[in-house]
Amino acid sequence: MLTRRGLLGIGAAGTAALTLGACGDNAGSSGAGGGGGGDPLTGDLRLGWWGNPTRNENTEDAIAAYKEIAPDVTITPEAGDWSSYWDKLGTQVAGRDAPDVIQMDMAYIREYGDRGALLDLSELVDTSKFAEGTADAGQLSDGLFGINCGVNSLTFLANPTLFEKAGMDLPDDASWTWDEMAEIGTELTAKSGGDFHGMPAWSGDDAINLWLRQNQKSFYTEDGFGFEAGDIVPFFTWLKGLLDSKAAPPAAVAVEDGSKSLDQQAFATGKMAIGSYWSNQVKALDAASGEDLVILRLPTHAGNADEGQFWYKASMLWSVSAQTDYPEAAAAVVDFLVNNEAAVKIIKAERGLPPNLEMRELIVGDLDASDKKAADFIDAIAPGISDSPIPPLIGTTAVRTTLENTTNDMMFGKITPEQAATQFYDTAKGQIEVKS
Repeated sequence: MLTRRGLLGIGAAGTAALTLGACGDNAGSSGAGGGGGGDPLTGDLRLGWWGNPTRNENTEDAIAAYKEIAPDVTITPEAGDWSSYWDKLGTQVAGRDAPDVIQMDMAYIREYGDRGALLDLSELVDTSKFAEGTADAGQLSDGLFGINCGVNSLTFLANPTLFEKAGMDLPDDASWTWDEMAEIGTELTAKSGGDFHGMPAWSGDDAINLWLRQNQKSFYTEDGFGFEAGDIVPFFTWLKGLLDSKAAPPAAVAVEDGSKSLDQQAFATGKMAIGSYWSNQVKALDAASGEDLVILRLPTHAGNADEGQFWYKASMLWSVSAQTDYPEAAAAVVDFLVNNEAAVKIIKAERGLPPNLEMRELIVGDLDASDKKAADFIDAIAPGISDSPIPPLIGTTAVRTTLENTTNDMMFGKITPEQAATQFYDTAKGQIEVKS
């Protein structure tokens, strides 16, 4: 399977070493106390996140801004990179040494939240001004364990220069279907003169989930999978068609491309006309490609974007460790990061558009061309937005590995689409954990 770092936001993270039984006595509590709690503006905190140089700089600047209003709170920054972040966090939680404030991903919110490693923030952080549905991203059955950092959505990006080289117009993304997209990808490759491919071998659980949602099903429900093996045979068949028609590059090239950094991937280097990314990645890709890329809605089965069943995804979340000695102080930091003008003007849209609509309005005029393009896209797709998927179930890491391996086998011709669907479903069904 094409496992891009950045493609569909799922990356190539290692399996987190989650030994979460050693959580603190505060688990699930929203009250003060812990070992040294008390005044929410007093505390010695650590804040951990993964990121890049830009995110590191603006997060540290936001920490400095918080110091101006809470001089008695000390915040030690702990920046990391995605590839090592989750193993480190799992080890820290198991050793009762987790950061007080944790940048969390949707893929892991249930792994930590359902196992008592995070605090319920529903009474500690104000989400009353968040866009409808965006506050629910970190909501689990026992509480709100993650606060939405920023809003983005799945997209296809198009390189207009490559379309022009192929003598083709950009697609009408309000009406194109999956079959039409495959045809466009095939035509792009054929007219490229061998210089580029039309589109990626698009895959992954988010891809399958969108396909299912447009067929009134879903990848996960609270009780397990929301589909049967037969429901995803058409998706694997569509994917195989991309390879057979040469719309997408050969399997070996696609898999190799997935191991590269975003700026070295085929789309960023002009070797692919259409790429699959999250909307907040357009800025990095504009810079890497040197192009003014065009953000496209994803296709639909019906050919109507208003029926797209798209969703606004939390690009990431802020959580508070259940082990913290300063629960209210840590929650106050999270509230500052999402609801305070000083913080939001520093962070802007790097983590996605602010979910707080008042804060979003404050920064729109200050966004650069790339971020403004992403903001306009988020507004434009609103008619096709539906409820956000529930947070992935415990076991998602293993499920994604199984999906990757199965998809790779299908792409390399070792198994048929029908076999891929059955093999993935039968194996992955036993890897998910449903909370009783």
